[in-house]
Amino acid sequence: MMNNWDRLLPDWQIPPQTLVLVLLNADFPLDDEGNFVEREKNRLLKQFLALGESFHRASRQRGFFTEIILPKDGMP
Repeated sequence: MMNNWDRLLPDWQIPPQTLVLVLLNADFPLDDEGNFVEREKNRLLKQFLALGESFHRASRQRGFFTEIILPKDGMP
């Protein structure tokens, strides 16, 4: 992240000062394929987005610039 921030966040003028890593607990291993695994991945993604949006709003209210980077594709 710190070595490639300018490519990942091209609109930013200065490098990020803090990185927050969010780890969510899956109910079972996600290394298989199938509808059951995809539903669990979607559940976790929704949970991540809800947490990220809450953090994003709170950070902006305090004057901090934030980006949520999606784990699914690695894009802001």
